[in-house]
Amino acid sequence: MSDTFFSSHTHHHDDEHHAPEEGYPIPLGPKVALILNINAAIWAAAVTVIVTVTRRENNIEQIASLSNLILCFLVGVVIAILSCGCDRAARNMYRREASRKKAWFGVAEICDISAVGVLAAAFAIFAWGVWSIVMLAAMAYR
Repeated sequence: MSDTFFSSHTHHHDDEHHAPEEGYPIPLGPKVALILNINAAIWAAAVTVIVTVTRRENNIEQIASLSNLILCFLVGVVIAILSCGCDRAARNMYRREASRKKAWFGVAEICDISAVGVLAAAFAIFAWGVWSIVMLAAMAYR
């Protein structure tokens, strides 16, 4: 997340032209969570179709649960995007504090901690969803 949160080193920008304002790079953690959840949603859809086509007889509960996991992973995508937003807000607040403009005391730290917490939630949704897909697919083929 923001480098200021993890270290006491701050970046001072004397000139506005050198401030990294344009082209905000997505932090690595939320980007990984975003990609994992998007791919997991695609795999959940594929597993749902495979189970539906191959085992039609009495798997309605498993099929409904598998299709609900697609929505679960899409929520993980939204949460990863929210983590990026919290991190960007924290970076902007840290930048304001570094340039000695009026800053809100402690709000940047709260945004940064929120970004880390929301990122953990995105990875937790991914892990829980993958575990659920494996278990539901195994139950469908018994």
